[in-house]
Amino acid sequence: MEIIDGLLFMKRPENPKQITERKKVDVENGEHNYSKNFDRTLTEEQEEDATSFSSKSLEHQSQLESRLLTREDLINLDKTEPRWRYIRIGLLIGFGIIFFGLLAACIVYIIVGEKCPSVPKLPFWKSTVGYWLDVFAFKDSSGDLVGDLNGLTSEVDYIKTVVGAGYVILGPITKGFYTNSYNMLGLVEDYEQLDEAVGTMDDFRVLLKKFHKNGIKVVLTFNFNAISISHKWITENKVKLNSFENSLNNKMSRYGKAINVDIGDQKFYSVFGSPNVDLDLTSSETQKAIFDVIHFWMKEGIDGILLDNAAFFVEEEEKEGTQSNLGST
Repeated sequence: MEIIDGLLFMKRPENPKQITERKKVDVENGEHNYSKNFDRTLTEEQEEDATSFSSKSLEHQSQLESRLLTREDLINLDKTEPRWRYIRIGLLIGFGIIFFGLLAACIVYIIVGEKCPSVPKLPFWKSTVGYWLDVFAFKDSSGDLVGDLNGLTSEVDYIKTVVGAGYVILGPITKGFYTNSYNMLGLVEDYEQLDEAVGTMDDFRVLLKKFHKNGIKVVLTFNFNAISISHKWITENKVKLNSFENSLNNKMSRYGKAINVDIGDQKFYSVFGSPNVDLDLTSSETQKAIFDVIHFWMKEGIDGILLDNAAFFVEEEEKEGTQSNLGST
């Protein structure tokens, strides 16, 4: 019961469920109030820490500023302690002497010192792309199914733009290489004439002019190891041939033929067998004849020569096989 303004009131008793809910609400309100008080306490502590840190930072900054020298301080220091000014001036002068001394030394070395070697100008066969080709198999322009010089001349743009060659090496094209009475490839009957199947000297000059106009060098291939027994050098007795020694009777040529070649009543040596016969490259007459051939083609305007079969220019004894072991070599 409760008495309010002199009146007596009777309070209805609460059931157990209401009592439980009320206690729960009171507990939650108490926790909420505690949380607010705790948060307020943390905020106040953080503000105090921040204020303390800020004051310490300002104090540290003021200490740093007090250590720095201003312009006026430096001027006063020069007046009161002149030795520091002399030290700075001495260091500046010393640095200037060293700097300008090194600069002068560099200039003198550049002027009177040893110059760096210039970049060497490499020959065309080392600085450009080379393209080897067999003229007889490259392109036919006459319809005889044999490649020729005119067919090669018509393809200069292909060689320049597609292949990108700076020079071409033409396979052997001298007289007798393709057309001869022995039905063999590779013979040499005249070094200063072209094989009739490949074209004429006029055709070759047109080719040479067009290739040079397109910046392409031309190299010819020559076999100075052996010539055909029909070569004019033999009939004119212009060169010396390798003589045949009886000790070589049991030897065979690289093509399985006899190693000796009969010309008149004399026997001569041939590494490839008849109708080829080897030149005596140690003979001054043979060397002169070869130099004359080279001069002839250089005057025509070729840019170089390639020596074919150079491996057989100088042969060692017991190099060739015998008939018994020919099949295994």
